[in-house]
Amino acid sequence: MYWRRNLPRALYDSSVTPELRAAVVTTGVGAEAVFASLFEFPLRIGAALGGADAEAFRTCGAVLGRLFLRVEDVLALRGERTRLDATLPDLLDGRISALPELLAVPGLTAGALPAHALRVAVAAGRKASAEFEQGCNRLPDPFARSLMSAVGAWVAAPVE
Repeated sequence: MYWRRNLPRALYDSSVTPELRAAVVTTGVGAEAVFASLFEFPLRIGAALGGADAEAFRTCGAVLGRLFLRVEDVLALRGERTRLDATLPDLLDGRISALPELLAVPGLTAGALPAHALRVAVAAGRKASAEFEQGCNRLPDPFARSLMSAVGAWVAAPVE
């Protein structure tokens, strides 16, 4: 039921035409929200199974997903190997980059990057890193705080 409440009707309603469904998928939720979900879900489930505060881990995981995506963009903009082993054109063409949303340029391509793209991406990565640390500080268990902080530091290293 959770997913049905949070996904557009066009993604699960069989009465919606394939064309409309494709339009929703390609113009709907951005990469940032997708990566936030990809990271928060396992942390939330693990917390629930371990009897911990699932909401605190959910928040931490969502920010970690956004941080990961931001760092991928920075690495790709620098021409370095990303953790997804993708180039900047791959990230943009595959819609797994936060740059179009971050720079407010829908349909952004690697050949049409604004000159300030790297500076903006690094600043956004640092902001996400700080938000992640704040989220880690709210985790009740010292071991969990320490472990999550170490993971976040590793993910954020390219922007620090």
